[in-house]
Amino acid sequence: MMIPILTDYYQAGYLPKPRYGTLPSFVPNANLAVRRQLIEEIGPYDEACRAGEDADLCLRAARGGWDIFYERRAVVRHEPRHSLPALVRQWWWYGSAGGRVFKKGMRRRCEIYLSLDARPRIHRYVRLLSADFCPLQVLLFLSPFLLFHLGMFLAAALLALGHPWAALTLPSAMAPVALILHRRSSLRALGLRDLFLYGTLTWVLNWACILGSLAGGIRRRMLFVFPGQ
Repeated sequence: MMIPILTDYYQAGYLPKPRYGTLPSFVPNANLAVRRQLIEEIGPYDEACRAGEDADLCLRAARGGWDIFYERRAVVRHEPRHSLPALVRQWWWYGSAGGRVFKKGMRRRCEIYLSLDARPRIHRYVRLLSADFCPLQVLLFLSPFLLFHLGMFLAAALLALGHPWAALTLPSAMAPVALILHRRSSLRALGLRDLFLYGTLTWVLNWACILGSLAGGIRRRMLFVFPGQ
């Protein structure tokens, strides 16, 4: 759903096939070329997808037996958003409108996915749960960003309930895990200044996407949480 900020989202060559048949490997519209034969076989963009229509098209293409090739040497000029408020609105829109793509692909009423990458990639999430027992349709994407904030919320709750040592244990345990995830990711190549700017921007945009996905999920009568990429 997100246009990658860094350049290592995919390796050059053929993109991996969708995991579980639902999580798309896709190329954003900004630099996507499609054969006419593909459109004739699987149909055009889903006009009901106000966001993620490129992911939906690529997912349907992969299901139809087509391969998607990522050419890193291709150069595309794309004009991004010019201000932080405009970027925040864009990521809110990704979250609130993009849920249709995932809902179309869901096979069960409750699906929960997990990524332990510092920079989560939608095609590499691992499915934790797939079941039909939920009265409400549920689709959750758990990322380190979301798990960290859930841990901090739990620590604050423990502190408020009068358990200071238990509250301190959680941040103490999360700190080395965060360091390990950082060292395993491409973010390790960033200097302190760039890492701070990236982290600050990511914090704002991920929350915009999470809140947007919650709002969009309510409109679709489902619990949908997507922290972006």
